[in-house]
Amino acid sequence: MDGYALGAGPDRAGTRFEVVGHVAAGDPMPPPLAAGQAVRILTGAPVPAETMAIVQQEWATRLADHVVLERDVNEGMHIRLKGETLPKGASAIEARTILSPAALGFLSMLGITEVPVHRRPRVSVLVTGSELIAPGSPLRDGQVYESNSAMLASALARDGAETKMALVDDDPDRIQTAIANALSNCDMLLISGGNSVGDHDHVHAALHALKVTEVFHHVAQKPGKPLYFGSYGRKPVFALPGNPAASLVCYRMYVLDALRRMQGVAGRTDESLALPLANCSVKGVEHAQFLFGRVRNGRVSILGEQGSSMLQAAAHANVLVHIPARDSGRGPGDIVRTYRLWTMLQ
Repeated sequence: MDGYALGAGPDRAGTRFEVVGHVAAGDPMPPPLAAGQAVRILTGAPVPAETMAIVQQEWATRLADHVVLERDVNEGMHIRLKGETLPKGASAIEARTILSPAALGFLSMLGITEVPVHRRPRVSVLVTGSELIAPGSPLRDGQVYESNSAMLASALARDGAETKMALVDDDPDRIQTAIANALSNCDMLLISGGNSVGDHDHVHAALHALKVTEVFHHVAQKPGKPLYFGSYGRKPVFALPGNPAASLVCYRMYVLDALRRMQGVAGRTDESLALPLANCSVKGVEHAQFLFGRVRNGRVSILGEQGSSMLQAAAHANVLVHIPARDSGRGPGDIVRTYRLWTMLQ
């Protein structure tokens, strides 16, 4: 506080202290205060030894070379103590902690300029599909605008990865070459599309030919059934569905956790909240469901159309709602499990 540092003396209103100096932020340490003495002090200044308290200027009246208390003061008032930020021997930041803006500020406050960190994972993203063209180009018959690269690049950037993108036609040789090149220059590979069972779905065969070790292929959920996961040495390899909503669901529920583990982040990323449904109902089906929802006032609403090719609901969502397999269905007020969709910044 801007005010007066007070030496020993009565702490009651009406007490007079002799003003013997002035100290501002950045000044060297002033001499200790004797009983009955005071110095004019400004915010951030070093506090003289033997200071009883600092009274803010609004609580005191200056009379020439004296200051008079207008209110009682408490011992130690407005004094920041040495070492109060962190006890001696304590850890400033535990290992496996994300360096948030506040954490970086805290380290700087302690004079720490370098700490060991995990580098950002390098993630290669291959988007497959001969029907895909870049947004902004004129559409011809049979073409659709490609959306997964922008969506995945944004998600990966939010979650701390460096990303390299490529678009590949549905040609088996080109797909295999693109996967081989990507595997040689990345820490993780994401492939979008080409991983189902159609005549032009060549990704699975290419991964097998390149000796990527398959861990699983297909999951009993909607959307996202065609999901593939494997490893190439220590590199995780995910083949995501080509449908945008399905790709996003699989990224959030599978890829993100692997990505965070690569960054040494403590714990898992699937922390969830149990929340009541708002005025909506969900039918149970044989497979698990992940539905795009929005939390408002402690309740969650299921948004719009939930097709695997549609992103309108996802664009307005802030959570995924999980409905277990063979669930009997949920109605207004029933509790559902929700997962934050954007985990880093939202």
